[in-house]
Amino acid sequence: MRALWGVFVIGALILSGCSGSQVSVKQVPGAETKPIHRIAIMPGSGILGDSIARELNDRGINVATANQTDKMVGGIKINHLGVTASQYFVALRNKGVDAAITATADMGKDGKPDKADAMVMDTTTGESLMDINWQNGWGGYGGSDADRAMRKSTSEAAQEMTKELVTRLRLY
Repeated sequence: MRALWGVFVIGALILSGCSGSQVSVKQVPGAETKPIHRIAIMPGSGILGDSIARELNDRGINVATANQTDKMVGGIKINHLGVTASQYFVALRNKGVDAAITATADMGKDGKPDKADAMVMDTTTGESLMDINWQNGWGGYGGSDADRAMRKSTSEAAQEMTKELVTRLRLY
């Protein structure tokens, strides 16, 4: 009985030293009512943006990759030669884009993201519709076997973030 109790205590300590990934979402009231027929990934969103685009495409959402978005606006850059965000969104809106996503990821030493953020912006108003913050899991000491087992890849982060997007917004 005493050995069983010892195993239970050790197991509880091990489990309490781990945490799975977490997603938090901040959404503007009414954002869920705006129909989004086409969404664009903003250039500079990196591998996370590419992964979100792939996830949206796999779910049947009309999405423009960062490269396609860059071509849509003729290669213009925000704050380049006086181009403002509103001018950039007008160019996207003229190409049929209802919303744009910008994404960033802070990568850990293991090549997996420590955290990731995505913002969905309305191309009509330039306002943020939704902010998604994702935090990777951890287990015990950084770099340990437990830590490696708990941490997720960029594509897994994109899957979790995309799930929130399609659940909370009217994407067609």
